[in-house]
Amino acid sequence: AKPTAYLTAYDREYLNIFRLLPVHRFDAADGKGSRVYVSTLTGSVARFTDDRRQWEADLFSNLHKLAFIENKDLRDFVLTAMTGGIALVSLLGIILFFQTR
Repeated sequence: AKPTAYLTAYDREYLNIFRLLPVHRFDAADGKGSRVYVSTLTGSVARFTDDRRQWEADLFSNLHKLAFIENKDLRDFVLTAMTGGIALVSLLGIILFFQTR
């Protein structure tokens, strides 16, 4: 494994969920794009990923959390509007159920 980065801030791959900073990133030449993040505080592996796992994580973030919207305020507004719309449609469905039974 070859050291490739020293992170002092979170990025799109090394998220702040249960993660420590700073970390060293090491890339393995295994053909899978394996990457290991090692904590400088504990010396332990803070995160392991490879190209396939990261593709799945990115897909989840983009579809579930709308991570493709860079502006956090806009993303929060869109998520709130979508959640409100879903709640409204659910409420209308319940009302329609009781009116037509």
